[in-house]
Amino acid sequence: MSYVIATILLVLAALTALLYNRLIRDRNRVNAAWSDIDVQLQRRHDLIPQLVKAVDQYAGYERATLEAVTNLRAQAMQISDVTELGDAEEELSVGVRRLLAVAEQYPDLKANENFLNLQAELAETENYLQFARRYYNGSVRQDGWIEVTETITVRAEGSRIRRGIYRDFPTRYRDAYGNSHEVAYEPLSVLRDGAREDFHTRKVGNGIRTYFGSSNRMLATGIHTYTFRYRANRMLGFFDEHDELYWNVTGTEWAFPIDKASATVVLQFDGNATILSTDGFTGPMGARGKDYIARSEGPARVTFESTKVLVPHEGLTIVVAWPKGLLSPPGPVQEAAWLLTDNINLIAALTGLVAMFSYFIPVWRNFGKDPEEGLIFTRYEPPEGFSPASLRYINQMYYDSKVMTCAVVNLAVKGYLRIQASDDPQSLKRTDPGQNAPGLATGERELHDGLFRDGGLVILDDEYHELLGKARLAHRRSLKRDYANRYFKTNGLLSVPGLVIGILSAVIALNVGLGPTPAVIAVIVLMVIFFFVFAALMKRPTGLGRKVLDGMLGFKDYLEIAEKDEMNLRNPPEKTPALFEKYLPFALALGVEQRWSERFAEVFANLRGPDDTAYHPAWYSGPWNSRDLSANTSSLTSNLNTAISSSVTPPGSSSGGGGGG
Repeated sequence: MSYVIATILLVLAALTALLYNRLIRDRNRVNAAWSDIDVQLQRRHDLIPQLVKAVDQYAGYERATLEAVTNLRAQAMQISDVTELGDAEEELSVGVRRLLAVAEQYPDLKANENFLNLQAELAETENYLQFARRYYNGSVRQDGWIEVTETITVRAEGSRIRRGIYRDFPTRYRDAYGNSHEVAYEPLSVLRDGAREDFHTRKVGNGIRTYFGSSNRMLATGIHTYTFRYRANRMLGFFDEHDELYWNVTGTEWAFPIDKASATVVLQFDGNATILSTDGFTGPMGARGKDYIARSEGPARVTFESTKVLVPHEGLTIVVAWPKGLLSPPGPVQEAAWLLTDNINLIAALTGLVAMFSYFIPVWRNFGKDPEEGLIFTRYEPPEGFSPASLRYINQMYYDSKVMTCAVVNLAVKGYLRIQASDDPQSLKRTDPGQNAPGLATGERELHDGLFRDGGLVILDDEYHELLGKARLAHRRSLKRDYANRYFKTNGLLSVPGLVIGILSAVIALNVGLGPTPAVIAVIVLMVIFFFVFAALMKRPTGLGRKVLDGMLGFKDYLEIAEKDEMNLRNPPEKTPALFEKYLPFALALGVEQRWSERFAEVFANLRGPDDTAYHPAWYSGPWNSRDLSANTSSLTSNLNTAISSSVTPPGSSSGGGGGG
């Protein structure tokens, strides 16, 4: 067991090291990309004061614009958070564009060489900055994150749109196996008409609702344009031949008609990215409408546009595919982590399985592990004082129909009954064993008295199931009283905590999250199998029982030894019909009756009675062919066992072949 634990720990350590190295590699790549952006931002910050000074000389009346750009630059330089800095730099870019637009109104300024040089240098900086941003975005998207900018134009009339709007983003889906698949969603910023807007989120339905605006401020009547930036993960599909983006552009929860919807997808991966194919759908959730057009704008850029008004609760969904190798798919460790974090029901079921394992392993090692076998050598007699039924019962540590069958055969061999197989159905007839009859072992007296309680003949038919069932019960109780706990322990009570763990975890798993998903059902089935396996393993012979079993195995070795190996035996008993009959019930109890019969085939083939008739057991009435002893023995034992099994249970019930303590 220690080797198993050590192996598991080594595997976990290796996986942790691989994941850690990958995270470090990605972090270094992202840091390098951000360093390039930071250099270009600093360069722009250095150019802006010179540009403001140049404009101020020719357009001093534009004091408000100049001060706004100066203040935006100062704010941006004080921000360290990447997300907040991105928003501030976006506002600064808008301010710079306004400043340059002002310059268009002053011809002298446009002709100034210093201004033209600054304008060209600033434009070059913007180009470098855009390139650095693309590289940075490509780096942070190596694990599947995508960044989206939505532009939403609405008309506020003071009725349904009063303080702002909201955007619903579905985050919970089901995969092909019925498990929950939760998308990561992170709002970054909201602008209204180019100015920063308040926003907040809350969970709704199967996703997250982002509110634009403030409850303390009413919107002015008219047209407003919202710019919404967010990022999301686990939105990409990884297939054998390609990868793809499957994106619900608008959502389907809008209570207003959408006059026009459009989406532009640009692949910003490292390398030569090329779009392989596109597709799209319009209409309500699950619809396959085609009211859109897709326009290619280069090998790595495509724009989708709806071609009709989308009524409330209709939307636009797009599909863009690109070649494999541009994006690293999530590894098995990450997939497993997502599966668990998305499915609390599966966590509950797996926790129960692990808890059962953690409970049963040490309990089995301390209480259920069998004692070591002793010295086993070939014995010519069974352990003294033990009947065939008792040996089978101790060996299996439970009672089955064959325990009763070998007890019946032993009673017949001892002369207490006759098996009448020629009758249909078979029957058992009580006989007088005589004054010198062998004694009855534990349980045999109870079985004999139970069988012939109502007379000297019992039919092996389900009409007699009550009589036979009571005889069987008396036999089982007698064996249990004399041998259970003394020769073996079932440790049934020690399995109860494991059962409680399994039931509680199954109940919890079926009532949280998505409940009975296929994966959860599979884990519960594993728990059931695991419980029954360990419940069986918890049974163990005692030290006294181990000695009996060692003697039994030595005797079994004698019963099943091949005829060609008999010469290796030292002073074995003579093979006679009496010896065959005496040990046949033991061979049946130990499952070697065929091998035992084969050893006597030659003896019985040449055996003749006084009137030259073939040998036939006195305790058995039925077909018997001494020249095919193996087939006879098989027919006798299997037919008798089947008859007993089917007759001890009521009509319509299952077979009596099951076990018990």
